Amino acid sequence: WWTNEEVGDNQEARQEIVAASDYELANYGVFLDTSSQDTVNWILKGYFNYQNVELLYDISKEDIKKEILNGHLVIVPVNGQLLKNPYYTQPGPERHKVVIIGYDPDNKEFITNDPGTRRGEQYHYPEQTLFNAIHDYLTGNDLPLPPKRTAMIVVKK
Repeated sequence: WWTNEEVGDNQEARQEIVAASDYELANYGVFLDTSSQDTVNWILKGYFNYQNVELLYDISKEDIKKEILNGHLVIVPVNGQLLKNPYYTQPGPERHKVVIIGYDPDNKEFITNDPGTRRGEQYHYPEQTLFNAIHDYLTGNDLPLPPKRTAMIVVKK
């Protein structure tokens, strides 16, 4: 995204995901359910060597809209079960991340690229539904969810 390069086909995207996971496993001993802080440090700054990124906590819906309006990419950790996405294997992932790429003010919906389903490209979530689902989590495989705290990763060009 920050280089304006196309990812390529699904196979190329899968290879990149596996490579990033292998990097995490080799360097940090884990690659599942990566917290927002570890996503910033390990994946964006570490694996991709991209530094123009910021992690914000205790955010509001307006904070998200502001970043999108400024042309930034926003990644949020969510309890996917609260999203009620009909395309997830039910009940949905408890620990998940979605990329917010836009906002539809007429319908009050966030527009996302949701990697949790094949139908996730430009998927619309009602703003309150998505916001209620934002919940940062700990790095590790299926660890209990900590007390709820909102977070967003802002990636700037």
